Amino acid sequence: MKLNLKCGSNILNDYLNIDKLDSSLPQELYKKGDYLNLDWLCQNESVEEIKSNDTICFSDLKDSINVINSWRSKLQNNGKLTFQFNDIYSLCKAFYNDQINLEELNRGIFLQSNTISVFDRSYIVNLLMNNGFKIEKLFYQSLSVYIEAARI
Repeated sequence: MKLNLKCGSNILNDYLNIDKLDSSLPQELYKKGDYLNLDWLCQNESVEEIKSNDTICFSDLKDSINVINSWRSKLQNNGKLTFQFNDIYSLCKAFYNDQINLEELNRGIFLQSNTISVFDRSYIVNLLMNNGFKIEKLFYQSLSVYIEAARI
């Protein structure tokens, strides 16, 4: 099983797409539900890959370890967690250096009105490495960080 969390309109055919929005898509392709805690969806160690773009920012900073551990528990050994998030350090640096304006800074921080937390690369990398993941890829796409990690 492969999961695409907080998919919105980015529906991937070979994945079970999860979001809190209603959808008319078939149940085998889309399920409505919580994407931060996956206990309702699947058994532990039953998922080979989790894609999660701009999802971690919908968790409270203090709760981010629980989110990572929930995702980890669902992954098989060597299962992949890939995700992308806006890096607050890069956003602020770009704003300070006049590379982005105030509107772009706000859009980067508050992706949607219910964004709860902001993160930076070092916080997320440490969180992953201290909670049973090995970083396999890490790179920047504009002001976002892309990480691919494997459960160890």
